[in-house]
Order: sequence, then C-alpha cells, then structure tokens
Amino acid sequence: IKTGFLTLDALLSPGLQPGQITVPMAKSGNGKSLFIANIAQNTRDVPSVLITLELTKEETAKRLQKIGRFYDAAATDDEIAASFPLLAMVDANKLGPDEFGVLMEEYVEEYGERPRLVYVDYLGYYSRGQRGKDQYERTTNAVMHLKEMAKEHQLHIICPSQVNRGVKEGEPIGMDALRDSGAVEETADFALGIYRPHAAVGAAAQPGAVGADLKVNIPKSRHGNTGRVVTLALGPFSLAIVDGSDRTNATRIAQEVEAYNRGERYEDYIARRQESAWKARQGALIGKDTDRADAR
Repeated sequence: IKTGFLTLDALLSPGLQPGQITVPMAKSGNGKSLFIANIAQNTRDVPSVLITLELTKEETAKRLQKIGRFYDAAATDDEIAASFPLLAMVDANKLGPDEFGVLMEEYVEEYGERPRLVYVDYLGYYSRGQRGKDQYERTTNAVMHLKEMAKEHQLHIICPSQVNRGVKEGEPIGMDALRDSGAVEETADFALGIYRPHAAVGAAAQPGAVGADLKVNIPKSRHGNTGRVVTLALGPFSLAIVDGSDRTNATRIAQEVEAYNRGERYEDYIARRQESAWKARQGALIGKDTDRADAR
C-alpha cells in the first residue's frame, strides 16, 4: 500500500505491507489525525477501517469532506461519501482486545472482503482498553496486540501517538519522544515524526501566522532510509496534505495559506472556490451538449 505522498512512498518502498504497524508521532495539534485522514483520501480504493477513539464519526466525516473539496470544490457531501466505497468508520471511547477481531469480521460481512488497512486513532486512547498495572504496561500491551492483529488478519495498521511534552515545537522527532512508549520502539515497523517548522520558537514572521510546510522525519523504518526528512504541505482551510513535489497542489496550498494569514474566513474562501468549480462544471456540461448536437 502506498500513502499517496510520492516522496514519502519512495523512501518507504516497496510500501506498507501486511503484518506491519506504522506509528506517526507528533505533538498534540500538529496533524496526527489529519495525516491519516489524508492517507485515507489517497487510498480510497483500499479496503480500510478507520477506528476513531478521540473524534466522533461525524467530526471525522467533516474533515474528509473538507479534504475532498480541496480536490473538487463543487463536490457534494453525498459525492464525497460515495468516493469512499471501501472505508468503514467506527467511533468508540474504548476498544478491548477481543473487539478488534470482531470489527474485522463485521467488515467482511458488510463488504465481502477483508480490510487491508486499519487506522487506530490514536495509541493513547487505544491503550486505555488494554490490561496493565500502569500506562506504560497498557501501552506495551496495546502495541503488542496491534502487531498480533496485523499479522493474524494480514493487514497494515497505522496508529498515531502523541509525544512527550518536552519535545520542542517545530523540530524533528526521535523514538525517545514517545509518551509512555512501552514496546513501540521495538514493535513498530515504521515510525514517522510529524512537525511544523513554522511552530518553532521565533520561526513565525508574524504572530499567529501559519506556514504550509509539514515535515515528516523517519526515525525508524524496516525498509531503510532512517533519518530522512520529507516535505509535505498542509492547507489550514481544506486540511488537505499534499506532497511538496506536487507543484500544482502545493501552489494551491500556498495560496490557501496566504488567504488564511490575511484573515479571510473559510466560508468566504470555499465560496469563491465553489463558484469557480461550478462554472467549470457547467461549462463542461455545455461543451458535452454541443458535441452531442454536432454529432447528431
């Protein structure tokens, strides 16, 4: 499975494989959930389950709608929902060890095939449903159980984790930064540090301004390339994340960031884009009608 971020996929080649776990790591509010939501957007043809333990299904759906409208501003909610034919979403406060397998069986019953990719958002919440005398032991049991499930059901699991409060904003993240890390370092097949350089102390050109850059460093990888850093771009309005090498979409993200930093509201921004997108759709339909008339 590819994440859909070309530069990152090149470093993780041949891709995310069955029986493996990926742990994206970030400080709170730095894009863990958005990162997996954008992978879900990029892998809509892959049978997947998104287990959201922090947000509700409705909140997650709204994020996916915003991301979907980055690519097609005129898309309706129903059209965006229909573009995820193989994604099942589950929300819960806790998920016990026995419930994971049940969810996989329910997916097979509903979709007629096994999921290949499962998102568990996020490790801190998932560990609450595990046994253990303290948080460290519960986290260890959580990671070991996820690895067991990945192997047993032959799927890839992406489970983000918060990092320790001592990690500095806007700087690369190492394996020692994981909060109550337990066996994460030895069990995870991939660990990805997510950080935003503009959040570093003294980095912002103006107070409250955001930058487009979203960095992903690789402190651990079964496929090599540890220590490498990838540049992505995150839109503050659309919540879309694109590869920095994607010039067309990265430019659109830069324009979005500029609008955000000058104080434009999301409602006004998306209204402008929707108006342009609807005109383009109508123009395309008129063109098709003209072609049909000419053919007749």
